Amino acid sequence: SNTDPQIVEKIRSLQSSREQRKDMAQPPTAKAVLVHQNKQVNEPKNPEKDRLILMVRDPFWIHACWDITRKSVERAKASLAGHWHTAKPVLRLLKSEDNSATNNSESIFRDIEIHGGVRNWYMELEQPNCTFRAIIGYSFGNNRFYELAGSNY
Repeated sequence: SNTDPQIVEKIRSLQSSREQRKDMAQPPTAKAVLVHQNKQVNEPKNPEKDRLILMVRDPFWIHACWDITRKSVERAKASLAGHWHTAKPVLRLLKSEDNSATNNSESIFRDIEIHGGVRNWYMELEQPNCTFRAIIGYSFGNNRFYELAGSNY
């Protein structure tokens, strides 16, 4: 068949862009800089382990920050196999049913679709004074979830 090379290149470019948006292990898009004792220090580009930290900003806002390793993204891609093409990177906020960090009864409070090149997110809470924790991973199929890391309460 006579396929236009420009169309083929555009399709490849779109596929590459879609894969980058799924890649939670890629470095931040803007150069991340930390200020420590009046010195600028570049943030490490390749984390050594997966982690997700949840912090309270005030009664109505919480902040999540994370590091995901390349190995974990590759493991997710292999595990999801045929579902990988529909998988979406998601930050899932879980609410403890009795407001304690010792109870295992949690419900999904909110799913937030995220993308590669981002390593933190602020979340507004309509219900202050509740206990939350978060998990990060890939949502796929019929409300299925592949977890990469979980946070503290």
